[in-house]
Amino acid sequence: MIKTYISEPFLDQRDKKSLLLSLKRNEISTFGKSVKAFEKKSSKITQAKYNLALNSGSAGLLIAFKSIGINKNDIVLTQSYTFIATISSILHTGATPWIFDLNNQDFNLDLTKIEKQLKAQCIKKGKYYFHKKSKKRIFAICPVFSFSIIPNLEEINSFAKKFNLKVIFDAACSFGAKYKNLSVTKFADISIFSFNGNKSLTTGAGGLLSTNNKTIFVRAEKLSQNGKNINKNYTYDIIGHNYKMSNLHASIGISQIKKFGEIKLKKNRVRQIYERAFVKRNIKILPKIKNSNYILWINCIICKNKNQTKRIISRLKELQIESKFFWKPMHKQKTIKNKLIIDSNLQFTDFIWDRIVTLPSSPNLKQSVQVRIISEINKIWKKN
Repeated sequence: MIKTYISEPFLDQRDKKSLLLSLKRNEISTFGKSVKAFEKKSSKITQAKYNLALNSGSAGLLIAFKSIGINKNDIVLTQSYTFIATISSILHTGATPWIFDLNNQDFNLDLTKIEKQLKAQCIKKGKYYFHKKSKKRIFAICPVFSFSIIPNLEEINSFAKKFNLKVIFDAACSFGAKYKNLSVTKFADISIFSFNGNKSLTTGAGGLLSTNNKTIFVRAEKLSQNGKNINKNYTYDIIGHNYKMSNLHASIGISQIKKFGEIKLKKNRVRQIYERAFVKRNIKILPKIKNSNYILWINCIICKNKNQTKRIISRLKELQIESKFFWKPMHKQKTIKNKLIIDSNLQFTDFIWDRIVTLPSSPNLKQSVQVRIISEINKIWKKN
């Protein structure tokens, strides 16, 4: 029996042809034409003025925080329910993540809870708010688009303006997403996308930093090139690192963008089949958000309890179908727990995280397999 994975890349001869072209040119590293070509093609989708192709979305997050002028006495507001790169990128700059709960409408930051804590635990001095206990400046906010769900970006912008915050979107799985027909990049200082092999559009490994601010872009580009002064040979202006995307990876990205419309159609077909089946059976799924347009990266159901989650995962595993718990919240991670400021009210995060079951969502998922998945889940659901 062939194993079915949660999210496999949609690759075909078009990707192979593009990759072979880079090999034919001997453009296998960061030198070559494909990276710039990929950035140019990406800009048509992101609608951002400046786009920087990188070796991962994680690298993009680190560069993003360094590019906005963050320092070790700063705090970034973000969520506990996320992939660790969101948090580790903040910690690598020397800054401190202050983690908060999700809301139950769009699985994004609960701005009401955050505002309550900022007013209770912070004091305004000049343009900025400062954490009373640590004396650190509240400098930025980093919403994470869980599963690619796009929240109310106007509310986030209003909140950021009220508290004078820089806005970084961890939009790792949301390439091409829009809010009110505008790219998400229009609502942030920097947006970061991932092109890892499990993302809807992939370069194998890679990421993209998108911004409309030239100053931010220039600094980000320099940070990604070991801090090099491009006008002076082996002269370095700042301490950076090599975070650039290779031409081999970019060549795959070029072919992926050409068929991005096809990928979206396939992903939406998978989503629609799940939705019709689960809604009919009153099985809870991820929320649909008004005014947002996005490809749902991974389809999920929300179980009644942790035991039901385990039973579904176990049964699908028996059938060689991958399914699992998703992100373990950051406040439950022993490695970093003492490096965070943790809000005391993480009620919805604690409730939801071990009730979420991720389901196979690849563009080329066979409908027969999808029907089997739905059938097995329905059997277990009926028993509870």
